[in-house]
Amino acid sequence: MENKKETNWFGRFIGAMLLAFAVMLVLKCTGVVGWSWFWVASPLLFVGLMLFLLFVLYLIVVANDMCESDDDKR
Repeated sequence: MENKKETNWFGRFIGAMLLAFAVMLVLKCTGVVGWSWFWVASPLLFVGLMLFLLFVLYLIVVANDMCESDDDKR
């Protein structure tokens, strides 16, 4: 077996966004910052947007693969 360390960049990205949300939430609830709730929730919205874009990309790849396999049958 190789001793190669895998880097899970997407998991680290989601973890960083959740940490940013938690920090912003604490700052908002304690009154340290006067940001709107939209900006406090923006890290979660960004993660949701990224997941949505990855899902759309997945659908495009699957649809393209299905079209190519239909062309091979003809």
